[in-house]
Amino acid sequence: MLVIYIYKMSNTCFDYSPLFSGIAVFGLDQFVLGEGSISRSAYLAGATIGGIYPGQIVAPMVPFYSSLPSTTLYNNKTLELRLLELGLGAGGAYALTKFTPIRYTSNEFASKVGIIVAGSVAGSSLNEYMCSKPLSYLN
Repeated sequence: MLVIYIYKMSNTCFDYSPLFSGIAVFGLDQFVLGEGSISRSAYLAGATIGGIYPGQIVAPMVPFYSSLPSTTLYNNKTLELRLLELGLGAGGAYALTKFTPIRYTSNEFASKVGIIVAGSVAGSSLNEYMCSKPLSYLN
């Protein structure tokens, strides 16, 4: 708690959400999905960080031609940015299964993508809380 307080009191606010997302994915994989291997969870967390971080850099550069209207629940551009980040995070997990000896079945991969989504929401929310910003994942 002291670390969060000191971080919130500092004037600079760096975006640590990919790191927080990776930590959340590691915890969810170990404790919710019951992954028996710590190294497999660590690989998945690393792939999540390695996918979401470039997604945050690339996503603002992509031109969007959305036909989705903005509503009170979400802003259409923010929704598209989040979907691109999540797509790259899932792409990192897919690349992990292609280029390392770790293999997931299709059912296992679907649950891994689910925890990547949950980890991304948790990481972004924690980063916004620590930066004293309003908690809004899609607005």
